[in-house]
Amino acid sequence: MPSNEENIAMMHRLVFEIQQDADYSLIPTLVAPNFINHTAEAGLPNDISGVAMVMQYIHAAFSDIKMQIDSCICDSDLIATNKVLTGKHVGEFMGVKGKGEKKRVRIMDFVKVNEAGKIVEHWACIRPAELLGE
Repeated sequence: MPSNEENIAMMHRLVFEIQQDADYSLIPTLVAPNFINHTAEAGLPNDISGVAMVMQYIHAAFSDIKMQIDSCICDSDLIATNKVLTGKHVGEFMGVKGKGEKKRVRIMDFVKVNEAGKIVEHWACIRPAELLGE
């Protein structure tokens, strides 16, 4: 089992290299083949095939994405991340149409990793109210 520090480093790679920089080629390196997304959006697969689809959806909705990790903690095989996505809201995201304005979206994730240090389960909480100016 990877150390807490190794799991946090893996999560940083996921956030900055996949989520921010859209390097989808890293998905098989960081996500296990038997991955399950417990909070997948309706209409998207909840397995590993859905990971790139979710990232493509986010990158279609926002340009110039920057991720900021406010906190990332690990307890053995469970990693919690509190982060903020900022970018220009140019497309539809969670039912809100983009108007080209810079927006920020708070995201909290929990992931469970296997003995190889790959993500096997995911839960997310997203605060889209910020898109509406609330």
